Amino acid sequence: MNADRLTTKSQEALSAAFSRAATDGSPQVEPLHLLAALLDQPDGIAGPLLGAVGAPLPQVRSRTQQALARLPRTKGSNVAPPQASRGLLAVLAAAETAARGIGDEYVSTEHLLVALAKEGGEAATVLTSSGGLPDLLLDAFDAVRGGIRRITNQDPEGAYQAQTSPSWPARASSTRSSGATPRSGAWCRCSRAAPRTTPC
Repeated sequence: MNADRLTTKSQEALSAAFSRAATDGSPQVEPLHLLAALLDQPDGIAGPLLGAVGAPLPQVRSRTQQALARLPRTKGSNVAPPQASRGLLAVLAAAETAARGIGDEYVSTEHLLVALAKEGGEAATVLTSSGGLPDLLLDAFDAVRGGIRRITNQDPEGAYQAQTSPSWPARASSTRSSGATPRSGAWCRCSRAAPRTTPC
């Protein structure tokens, strides 16, 4: 993915995911690292978006930390910097597809969250088991975007007036039961295949 297509907050979240993986000694940056970064992002949209579909943030955060603790780790001074896993690359591709599908010009943090719920492996399990189903999250965009219909710049999240509709949990439950389907960072682009944290 071209980093220029990521919003500033998305770039920050991805950079934080790489940093977390490096700190943890993970050989690869996994979707779980990105999910943790989104959940921990100051003034981020992940919390309000999860709240809009009735997925409890403390529960999602706790399950994410538990899953992270189970990831393999390496130790030593000669350990190479972590690289993006296939799972993370699949999430980034899915996020770009989600953005394009609703006419957004940039991939924002809410697209990343939807992609994590759809293609994130263990991160998807954490989200969906807590109520964060991909279609419900996508359908909740209007509830957290504060009237912004399309993303046409790299800083939309700062303009969001995160609001959760009081009627949303009931609406989400109804959609779920009916089976209806609702509608530059610290790393650089050294290759088209994977973002890296090492200097180009």
